Amino acid sequence: MSLEELFRGRNVDMQAAHTRLQALMDAEGLPYRPRTHTYNSRLAQEVAKWAETKPGGEAVHDALFKAYFVDGRNIGDSVVLVDVARSVGLPADEAADALRERRYRTGVDADWAKSREYGVTGVPCPSPKPARPIFGDCRDDPRSSSLNDREGSVRDLR
Repeated sequence: MSLEELFRGRNVDMQAAHTRLQALMDAEGLPYRPRTHTYNSRLAQEVAKWAETKPGGEAVHDALFKAYFVDGRNIGDSVVLVDVARSVGLPADEAADALRERRYRTGVDADWAKSREYGVTGVPCPSPKPARPIFGDCRDDPRSSSLNDREGSVRDLR
């Protein structure tokens, strides 16, 4: 879905939103290119959960980030996700099977529940622990202070 369609009638200044996101990414030293579309990332989360079970699978997180935030790829498309997995040396056939069978659905559901418990609502969100991002924009959210009293980060939740 295009961002224009998503935010139509909501009085959202897309240029200001892109500028703010660019500043957040720059502050973290992350690459970013303004997007024109948004995609349902649920299957990307499931392929990432699968990848974490494979040697070297953690590399898929950075590859998915780049695919979406830099290259503008549709991370809701299984073909794209299998290609991203392949690009970091993971077996494409296994990635495709995990996605088709939705093997990691329950694990991702658990991650979402934990994120809701922590008050995470969007992307990106810094973690209270240095250099350990949590996904969800909570910089200006008073609930983010409660994260300082909790253990772990998103990577620990998986």
